[in-house]
Amino acid sequence: MAKKKSKNLLGMLLPVVAALLAVVAICMMFVPAVVRASSLSDKLNITYTGAQVTFGYKEANTGIEIFVFSFMNFLPYLLLVAGIVFSVLSVLGKLGKIAPFVSAVCYLAAGILFFCVTKMVVYPTDSKDIADMFKEGLSLGAGAIVAGLLSILSALGSAATLFIKK
Repeated sequence: MAKKKSKNLLGMLLPVVAALLAVVAICMMFVPAVVRASSLSDKLNITYTGAQVTFGYKEANTGIEIFVFSFMNFLPYLLLVAGIVFSVLSVLGKLGKIAPFVSAVCYLAAGILFFCVTKMVVYPTDSKDIADMFKEGLSLGAGAIVAGLLSILSALGSAATLFIKK
């Protein structure tokens, strides 16, 4: 009788954990990603979620459009989805060593882009008042920081499967 190859449990578990971390990073879209300090008070900070910064935001009470769609803020989420797809392909054993490598690159690029959220915000072009309002500057919020760290951890987990003997 021929001996069956036993599948390496760690080699299959790491891409699954990387994909789960990426799903949590995508969920960070609904946590404050950008913080704007108000000039009225040091204790009054206005926060905007990753979804608001990415897909645009219009204040409900005034009707002023603050942000418009930003593809560069949307790109990290697309890269995370692509990384999840390649992690699943890695677990299924498809594409050989290419799948973990591509997923690691996608996760790493998404992690880096999450730390650049404040620089990639797009303001409406017809309103100079918005640009004046944001002269104080934006800073990273907890959502962008956590999503970036989780994405980088996903990249490490996905890349670790390249070095595990199967």
